[in-house]
Amino acid sequence: MNLKAIVFDCDGVIFDSREANKAYYNAILKSIGLPPMSEEQLNFAHCHTVFEVIDYLVPDSSLREKAYFARKNINYSQFLCYMKPEPYVTEILKIFKQNFKTGMATNRTDTIHNLLKQYKLDKYFDIVISALDVQNVKPHPEALYKIMHN
Repeated sequence: MNLKAIVFDCDGVIFDSREANKAYYNAILKSIGLPPMSEEQLNFAHCHTVFEVIDYLVPDSSLREKAYFARKNINYSQFLCYMKPEPYVTEILKIFKQNFKTGMATNRTDTIHNLLKQYKLDKYFDIVISALDVQNVKPHPEALYKIMHN
């Protein structure tokens, strides 16, 4: 079998996003009068979609509606400065881009394209599929199917 493409995840592969997620979700919680996340909550937030995280962090349905409203009004761009590219990521992407098609499958939503542009990594990806582009987020393989059929 010939390898034709390499697909990356964003969080935990291309970027260390833990501090950005912490700042973002704590801003949402603060806006609705809740305390900052615990370490356990941060661990959950680090590997789930924004929708799953809000549902998890805010079990009270009336407060949850406020949290969703806050999410729409808090611009995640202000937290991109907390994103840290993983060591040697640019060098690795340059090498792979020379020989393979490259893609990204991420559960990020409306922040992924600005994030890649801010860190000048967008040119290394032929296709980026976010949680907004699929009906079923990872770990479901729908994003990978979309990338393979492109």
